[in-house]
Amino acid sequence: MTWADGLIRSYRKSKSKITRVRSRLLKVDPKALTDREADDLIKLNEIVNSMVFAIEWMKTGHQPGTYRGISKRGIYQEPYILDKDIFPSLYEPPVKSFYLTPEQRDKALEIIYCLSTREFTCLLMHSVDGMSYAEIGETMNISKNTVRVYVDRARNKILLAHTG
Repeated sequence: MTWADGLIRSYRKSKSKITRVRSRLLKVDPKALTDREADDLIKLNEIVNSMVFAIEWMKTGHQPGTYRGISKRGIYQEPYILDKDIFPSLYEPPVKSFYLTPEQRDKALEIIYCLSTREFTCLLMHSVDGMSYAEIGETMNISKNTVRVYVDRARNKILLAHTG
């Protein structure tokens, strides 16, 4: 389910609630309605009409009533470029391979072994997975300040091992 589908569902729920309130007012004899109830009925009709318009817009991907809009399926598609030779910067950058010599591998492992399990885990989650300190803290059941301390400590140990 996309974010648009969730928004459509939310709009539909709200529209049905407003429609129920409006239907209660419509059951009352129009002559028995007070001025305030009549104004409320007009406003509720406008709200429902606006919500129907918005729901239709979200479903189709273009403004209702216009026929040259983009369809929902094509909203996030990558634009098609006829000739990439005209724009060489559009080419994908070449994938660079990363190889370690056996000596570099041993040095990297030596540095990793100097880290505690928690320091290594926090550093990995923060640097590789891109998680925030708060997210890591929730995952590991520790405070975000403790996560920050572990990450800083791990970085300092790596710098010391690398320079020393």
